[in-house]
Amino acid sequence: MYFRVIGSTIAIAALLVASPTLADVRDDCHRMGGLHVEWEDLKPDQIIPACKAAVAAEPEDGYFSFLLGRALNRNNEFAEALAAYKRAEQLGNSEATTNIGYMYLFGEGVAKDPGQAWAHFRTALFGHSSTASVAIAYVYEHGLGRERDVARAGELYSLAAKNGQAQALVNLGDMLWHGRGVEKNVGFALTAYQAASDAGSAKAQLFLAKVYKDGNGVGADAHKAAFYFEKALISGSQAAADEINTNWSKWPVEVAKALQLRLKKSALYDGEIDGVLSQQTVSAISRIFNTAPIPPRVVSAKQQKPHSPTDPGDLRSLFDWIE
Repeated sequence: MYFRVIGSTIAIAALLVASPTLADVRDDCHRMGGLHVEWEDLKPDQIIPACKAAVAAEPEDGYFSFLLGRALNRNNEFAEALAAYKRAEQLGNSEATTNIGYMYLFGEGVAKDPGQAWAHFRTALFGHSSTASVAIAYVYEHGLGRERDVARAGELYSLAAKNGQAQALVNLGDMLWHGRGVEKNVGFALTAYQAASDAGSAKAQLFLAKVYKDGNGVGADAHKAAFYFEKALISGSQAAADEINTNWSKWPVEVAKALQLRLKKSALYDGEIDGVLSQQTVSAISRIFNTAPIPPRVVSAKQQKPHSPTDPGDLRSLFDWIE
């Protein structure tokens, strides 16, 4: 990604390796295209060649076919995405089954078919997909091919959140913040967004940064705004970078100064705390962008036992909540 500021461009580029090893190929595909990277921040032009190389190197590992499909899907190459997802599905990757369901839900390269979407989401859930429960909750929240049931959606989002799904917390926060089908509750919404932020959601981090910057629904707090802007940048949020590129001059100066102060405390910035987006400030921001630790890959469903309706604990509750 690039920061464009005061007529100059600061590029953040990956080091090119002349002869990548097998580990390099796999790591690049996962690092750039894994589920820890939010949909909006995927960069297909970089991910597609990396994941094609990973698929060629590991043709029997459905994870890399899934990530290739995801990047192709993001790039609106729907026929190629569907083929990659189906290959991943054949190799036991249930996340691919969830994404095929989304293609049917939104009519991406296939006829829109909520029934087919639902069938894929259920199959993925029983196949141990980490994202299927969020998809099912989304269907209930919006009444897409099924009767709208916001209470059920909220319960499913809560259960998915307990299983580590940051997107579930974001969706729950959105419902509560906007009063979408539920009574508006800013306090509970902030709790959900903060939990999503802690789980690594760049979307939640940027949302909180803007809320505290503008004092929207809460008291304005420059230091909290700077804290969450920094987290979003570290997570690689292109939207956070765009916000700085476009709107820095419109920010309250105390927010800009607070972000400079955080950069200074990290020994990345030694300029003035003046709120000016100088070359030194841009350079410091560039150095923290997308530096969050890379989480381990999602374990393929092939390596786990399938669920059944008699599974204990939260998963049993989850199955009780879907039809």
